[in-house]
Amino acid sequence: MADIMRRWQMDGIGLVGGAHLGKAAEVIGVGGHIHLIWALEGFEVSTPVMPILMKDITIHGIGTGHRRALTELVSAIDSTGTKPVIGARYPFGDLPVALDHLDRGSFGKIVVEVG
Repeated sequence: MADIMRRWQMDGIGLVGGAHLGKAAEVIGVGGHIHLIWALEGFEVSTPVMPILMKDITIHGIGTGHRRALTELVSAIDSTGTKPVIGARYPFGDLPVALDHLDRGSFGKIVVEVG
């Protein structure tokens, strides 16, 4: 998966926690954006900073509050049966088609199924 992401030079990556920040910095394109949801794992991240600086990567912190609050939110959403709007689904082999769809704009999420 990382080889494919390197080949496509992704513009943006969303991460939960900081454990994979270094890997994200390796595969993201120059000038890319990493959205880091930090509160789920704590406040400390240990990763080499040079790839982030050399690629001019922007890291956006997304706070979620306490784990308890997130758990309550997820439970509330689950209890209502609310589902995300899926605009399209693509098998992993059609990743280029899915990315073209994303470039054209989409209402709802574009899902790429892996495996």
